[in-house]
Amino acid sequence: RDTVLHSVTLFVAVLVLAASVRVDSQSFLPIDCDDVYRHDNTSSSGVYIIYPGGPTTPLHVYCDMDTNGGRWTVFQRRMDGTENFYRPWKHYKTGFGNVAGEYWLGLENIFLLTMRKKNELQVDMEDWAGGKASAQYSSFSIDSENAGYRLHFGSFTGGAAGEDYRVALGRLALKVKRWMDG
Repeated sequence: RDTVLHSVTLFVAVLVLAASVRVDSQSFLPIDCDDVYRHDNTSSSGVYIIYPGGPTTPLHVYCDMDTNGGRWTVFQRRMDGTENFYRPWKHYKTGFGNVAGEYWLGLENIFLLTMRKKNELQVDMEDWAGGKASAQYSSFSIDSENAGYRLHFGSFTGGAAGEDYRVALGRLALKVKRWMDG
């Protein structure tokens, strides 16, 4: 598993419906890409605005409406190395990059996305030689900053990356803890 990945995309999809943010009878503020799809019956992937933190906190995200049935809120996308991912802790907390290209959505935003609904995790990877692998997990959530942004994964449900990818996700959790500990 020494293959260097040039493309990693992490997705979160909603498994259980919950109420979207409604400001009044006329306004609809989607919390995630599943809400975008259900409200607009949108079938094209692209950048959309969601409101996981409520009506005063719009967030631009990339919605993948194609992979495994779509409705995926993409929280990390790396494709060609145009975005520097060697960054200080505060950037991983708040997010960085351009959602139309390479980006990290931010731990706080991912927490807001996963706190209201049960989510599924899809990880897609591609190496420089064009080899592709994926892994799917039955659930995914992240705790608040006060709880150390602890990552929670459900059972492995499929994908060519296999169950071993959980080890890499565990390393990510340890890295987050080390950053927070200083």
